[in-house]
Amino acid sequence: PPPPSPPPPSPPPVAPNGYCHADCPQSLSDSTVLEDTRRLHTYTSLSAQDYYVSSTPTWYRFEDSSGNPSRMMATSDGLETSSYNCGATWRTWNSSPMPVMGEAPSTAQLCGFYRNCGASCIKNGVANCYNSVSLSPEDVPTCTCSYDQGATMTYMYQLTKTGTTYQNYCATGQP
Repeated sequence: PPPPSPPPPSPPPVAPNGYCHADCPQSLSDSTVLEDTRRLHTYTSLSAQDYYVSSTPTWYRFEDSSGNPSRMMATSDGLETSSYNCGATWRTWNSSPMPVMGEAPSTAQLCGFYRNCGASCIKNGVANCYNSVSLSPEDVPTCTCSYDQGATMTYMYQLTKTGTTYQNYCATGQP
């Protein structure tokens, strides 16, 4: 007789409460806040510089000035229109979907634009994706967790300092 079939694969591990995967920060204190007021795509004065965040991968989350969760921009829409969107000459955004709350970390592709690149930001109707150092996308781990039993979601990104001064991670200002 043929050998028995192997068992089906196990589901990925999820923290017992289902609100945060075991490989993600298990409390808000396990991540660092990037306050998003100066990182909003509508903020057009040169200011914040994420070149000065940690040079080792660290979990970060965005919050508005009231402490409400926010997230990194998930589109390039509007970033090519001004010299200093997000308070920087280089604007970085997340081109990948975030994981579902409680799922394992996923890899996000971060993309960037330089100043008011206009039509050069778009190629064949799709936003070009590059970072300031290698002119190629940067991949980072991301997590989605809730620390209040599902009432709000916190989006986290394992970031390092940006490749150049006056480069920022752009935030939406919305949960």
